[in-house]
Amino acid sequence: MVRESWVLHPGGLPMFVHPVFKRDIREIAGCASALYLYASEHEIHRYGDSYIFKDAIKVIHDHGLRAIVSVGTGGRFSAMNPSTWHLSHPETWVQPPALPEGSQLRLLPKEYCCVNNPAFIEYTRDYYRRLFDENKVDGIGFDEPREFPCLCTHCRDKYRREKGSDMSGLCDRAQLEFQAESLAEYIKIIADIAKERGAVTASVVYLQPSEEYFHRMLIRIPTLDYFGIDPYWFEKPVEYVGEHTREARTFCKGTNKLLWVVIQGFHMPAGTEHQIYDAGKIAADNGADVLCGFSHWRGTENPEAAWDTTHRMLKDFGPKRNA
Repeated sequence: MVRESWVLHPGGLPMFVHPVFKRDIREIAGCASALYLYASEHEIHRYGDSYIFKDAIKVIHDHGLRAIVSVGTGGRFSAMNPSTWHLSHPETWVQPPALPEGSQLRLLPKEYCCVNNPAFIEYTRDYYRRLFDENKVDGIGFDEPREFPCLCTHCRDKYRREKGSDMSGLCDRAQLEFQAESLAEYIKIIADIAKERGAVTASVVYLQPSEEYFHRMLIRIPTLDYFGIDPYWFEKPVEYVGEHTREARTFCKGTNKLLWVVIQGFHMPAGTEHQIYDAGKIAADNGADVLCGFSHWRGTENPEAAWDTTHRMLKDFGPKRNA
């Protein structure tokens, strides 16, 4: 049974205080209980004499919604809004090995911070403490975190301490599992800070066999509240959503994690908007605790129809269906 309904909104925070958004948010509040939004690393700071971040959160709260914010700290999360700190700290960047020809690993560019770098870890602690101390944020999101190999000094030293041997220097299973463990530890640092402040924590991943080890590490973090998936079907049959929802349900079995499912709202050709409604029903029928509509219309030919369908889907299958 669906317990909550969310709307995922990728727009920049300044738009949240715009008069048009103040009108639109009433529709969101009519079908959702939380807004999952993205913020770039610098948006929590003051702009001239304006505190746009605080103002945006207030607008969201004034309409009875929780604000769950995904920040692109060090480039590790939230591709929607890039981070900034790591650009002036290249000494913290990941140092990946050369990949063998034909490798299928989804390797991110090296201009991202290594989660084992002490300077980045300290920055992360300071950043999130400040975020919570200065703003009334209800939760933190981890948007598609992924492990990938790093051969920096800090990773090599930690590997030697924990594994009792030297890294192979290759992109092998042992290296990826070590990075999965390190990334889970890094996320736990942030989740623990959030929990100390009474906030919720939510991850969202794209399920695939090559990253299953990390996903199982992620779901075992005690202070992670929501385990989410984004089973975008694109040209696949919409029933694909059911397969992934059932698989994610097995990940959550025996844990206290709530499963949230993001329903695709972009790259929708005109006339296919009904698939949004169908996907929401499939996710609800297959064990989603939270339905999340994606209000990002990139590549969608009829955004108005997509939003109308998303709104109706959340109303009909979410907890506000009787409101």
